[in-house]
Amino acid sequence: MDSQTNAMLGQPINFVYTDYAAGQGRSGDPREGQTEDIINAVSNAFKSLNIESVRINSGHRGPDEANHNGNAFDIDVSQYGPEQRAQIITALSENGIRGIGVGNNTIHADVRGQRNRFWWYDANGEETGTMPESLAWSRDAINAHFDRTVETDNQNVNDPQNTSGNGNGNGNSNATLSAANERTVNRLIETLGISRERYDQVMRGYTPTSMAMTMGFTPAAKPEDTPNWKDLSNVRVENWQSYEAEALAQGDPVQAGAIRALGQSLEKPDEPPAYTQYTSLTESNADAWLLAAQRDGHQEA
Repeated sequence: MDSQTNAMLGQPINFVYTDYAAGQGRSGDPREGQTEDIINAVSNAFKSLNIESVRINSGHRGPDEANHNGNAFDIDVSQYGPEQRAQIITALSENGIRGIGVGNNTIHADVRGQRNRFWWYDANGEETGTMPESLAWSRDAINAHFDRTVETDNQNVNDPQNTSGNGNGNGNSNATLSAANERTVNRLIETLGISRERYDQVMRGYTPTSMAMTMGFTPAAKPEDTPNWKDLSNVRVENWQSYEAEALAQGDPVQAGAIRALGQSLEKPDEPPAYTQYTSLTESNADAWLLAAQRDGHQEA
């Protein structure tokens, strides 16, 4: 860490309202009414980037707009290029910001909840789980934010979906996600380019507390709810063809291929399994054969 950074870390960050905020009737110190958690997180993030001033479009909005509860800032980033904006997202995430919303010239940052979450703003300023092409620069930073675990022992952070305790976030509640992240799992996976397995690892243990969130997120399937064809250990000579057909009908050609490979191997126990014959390996069957080999204990496949 250089001397300039050391000096910066010892100095308070300057929070100032933008002209836009002034036009909305906001004036004074943007930190007024905000919690220490959000002030410290944003301050430390900008200090780490040697940025001395944070331009705020919106902070505490008052009793008529209390959804932030003093736990969020809308930060103006119009003066920064894409690379710097991505660095700001990373710094915010690394310093305890859990909710990040990305727009053309603004980054929403909040410390509500106990899990990292994200969204984008479309051309109309509406929240969306689909990344606009103009915000493609944010992909890697958002992906890393989603993958990063933020631990907190602070029970005073207001959770917008908290339904336990005294209503101020002081009770022991299940980790919840804001309405901004009520997106379909498939769209989220496609946007980030992550696997369903990775998604389940991050989200496992999350229990929806309202009908809206139940509709927005699909919890990891319970073993008893898993179809038989999904479990390769269920494949038998007498059922593999029906399992294969069901997998294809459900749009899972890789699973279908693995079922076929195992089924054919079971029908010809005296012959080497097809998935061990590397000369027959192709791009189209590689994933299916890998699944079959792993199920059958052929880890060298």
